[in-house]
Amino acid sequence: MIGVSRGGTIRTDERTTIETDDKVIVAGSDDAIQEFERTVTSS
Repeated sequence: MIGVSRGGTIRTDERTTIETDDKVIVAGSDDAIQEFERTVTSS
């Protein structure tokens, strides 16, 4: 994960909690992004 966009601000602190209306910016290989998506969906 690269960052979380919330209210027009990009937060890059790795401890930022992802909230319902946040937009998450992700960079990596296709496999890494798919693993991230599975983790978020199952949480």
